[in-house]
Amino acid sequence: MVRRGWDSGLDFEEAYRRILNHMLSSRSPYDVVLLIQLRNGSRVGEAIEATMRFCASGQDLVLVRVEKHKDGDQRLMVLPEELRSGEGRQLLGEACAALSALRNPKAAVKVYCRRAYGFNTHSLRYAFVSYLLKRGVSPINSRQDNWPQVARPHPSLHRGQAG
Repeated sequence: MVRRGWDSGLDFEEAYRRILNHMLSSRSPYDVVLLIQLRNGSRVGEAIEATMRFCASGQDLVLVRVEKHKDGDQRLMVLPEELRSGEGRQLLGEACAALSALRNPKAAVKVYCRRAYGFNTHSLRYAFVSYLLKRGVSPINSRQDNWPQVARPHPSLHRGQAG
């Protein structure tokens, strides 16, 4: 169930299954981006950049520039297991081709997410942070770990989401 509000109360595992199942049945390139975004707790623009880099490099891990950071921080992005081989890798390639053809892929993914699922893309970011907090993993800012080049979601942005 999706609640209205700043985070929509979205459950990570439920959202992951829902997006994965929809992606496999519809073969929508936007679902590929949403799955990558959810798996990494990133912003949608970062997920689009990661999608393109996964295709270009053939790697399962890539670094992308963190949006809204002016100091060049990078986020380590992990390709979901379901996209690493076979049909998943094919869907990834199709997503890259489709995204490359769009003038504004970020807007297209945002509109798709709202229409297909009834929540906004940023809710996926909050769902990831809540998932980590519920499992006792602190999504701390990397600067506190002395790892300035790899950023993770900062907990002050997500207080009270572990509930």
